[in-house]
Order: sequence, then C-alpha cells, then structure tokens
Amino acid sequence: MTRDASGLLDRHLAFIEALRGAGLSVSLAEDLDSVAALGAVGWGDRAQVRDVLAATLVKKQAQRTTFDALFDVYFPRARRRRRGGPRPGGDRRRGRRDRLHPGGPRAPRVPRPARGDPRRR
Repeated sequence: MTRDASGLLDRHLAFIEALRGAGLSVSLAEDLDSVAALGAVGWGDRAQVRDVLAATLVKKQAQRTTFDALFDVYFPRARRRRRGGPRPGGDRRRGRRDRLHPGGPRAPRVPRPARGDPRRR
C-alpha cells in the first residue's frame, strides 16, 4: 500500500470514528460498503467521494448536516497555490473538479465515550 493510500485509509477510519462519536450509528458492514464503493469510483473527485460516503453511511436526512460538517474537516478541499497568491474570490474555476487535499489537516481526536456508555468498546 502506498503512503498516500495508507493516509487516506487512516483518514477514512478516523472519519468513521468521528461519525460514531457524533451519534451516527455506522456498522462495520456499512464501513466496508463505503470502502468498496470508493474503490469502484476512486478518490480523485471530492464531490463524488462525499456522495458515495453519504449514500453508504447516512441513514436519515437529519444526519446529513453532521456528516457534511465532519466530511469538511476530514476531507478538506485541495488548495492550489498560484504565483502572486490566491485569486480574489477564491480559487474556483469553471469546469475544475473539486479535489481532495492530499495531506489535509490532522484529524481531530475523537473523545472516548465515558465508562458505562454503550458506545464504549
């Protein structure tokens, strides 16, 4: 496994734990389904990654806001640096795909549930 693939897998696992920590119930089967779906479509298009993960992990529309907020933390947009600094109004170009940032910020640490909490392993 390449270093980039390993980093994406680690980030994916941390994302799943963050979803669980935020109250979304994500089973092992759903996690494996999401990985299989990502294997089929690839990691190159951030919007497609978001849609695939949402389709496999979000059960209720009310959970989508939490999912989207955590997705933006764990899978930030790629930033392209241009000579002379960023373009005014952002770096969105017509027809440009929304790509994942390869390094991304370190995922925030998810607090462990308290003793007696049924989510604690």
